[in-house]
Amino acid sequence: MSVDKTNLTVLGQEVQYPTAYNPDILQIVPRRLVENNLRVYAQDVWNAYEVSWLDAHHMPQIAVAKIIFDGHSEFIVESKSLKLYLNSFNNHVFSDYQMMINTIQQDLSSLVKGHVEINFELPPFSNIVSAHTQNWQCIDESISIKPEQQVNSDWLEVSSDEIINVKLYSHLLKSNCLVTHQPDWGTVFIQYHGPAINTQGLLKYIISYRHHSGFHEQCVERIFNDITTRLQPKDLMVQACYTRRGGLDINPIRSSRSDWIGIHGRGYRQ
Repeated sequence: MSVDKTNLTVLGQEVQYPTAYNPDILQIVPRRLVENNLRVYAQDVWNAYEVSWLDAHHMPQIAVAKIIFDGHSEFIVESKSLKLYLNSFNNHVFSDYQMMINTIQQDLSSLVKGHVEINFELPPFSNIVSAHTQNWQCIDESISIKPEQQVNSDWLEVSSDEIINVKLYSHLLKSNCLVTHQPDWGTVFIQYHGPAINTQGLLKYIISYRHHSGFHEQCVERIFNDITTRLQPKDLMVQACYTRRGGLDINPIRSSRSDWIGIHGRGYRQ
């Protein structure tokens, strides 16, 4: 008997951690991408900090996993179900970690109906990039604004016709989970090439997400589309580095250029 995983949810419910490998605990949510004619390179990067298994000698092993989902897959994974799924490996035996990588990759790619790439960082974790914002400009400043009840793209304006190249970021991105309504906190990075952007207006636009309910991927997709529609940049990249929950952080990226896509270092709050 097949199970429709889109009609199930473990979010907002008290559940027991699995004690054995259990791929059936994974649940999905339709991605529902915004329909447009833009050519967008998209991926969703999840970092999992609570990954463990047993080796052939039943010795516990640990890793940090980077899970890269195709941003055009049919579904996204419900985050709590992924957390529970990864914890189902805690007492599972693998002769080597590559077998575990292959298992996760197969389970997730078939679930979301799209390509999934899995990378492990193993102790001593010397290759994990430390937090940095070098060459990026923080636009956070003291402004007088009352957080709005809904996203307001009218704040997005150009200040002049001068074509500029800028790398901007703000720590003030906050939205709410669409299911649990719990707050989601993130730092948003915007690489922009186009007519001079009004950074104060951009900051007000970012703050207007404060009461918005949406999944991480949907928020970044909307920011990318709103800036593209309102300001008509020549090139644009939007990435949000969200704080982790249950050992997972989610970092959606949307870009008009393939060479602008990628993680630009861990955020300070990650």
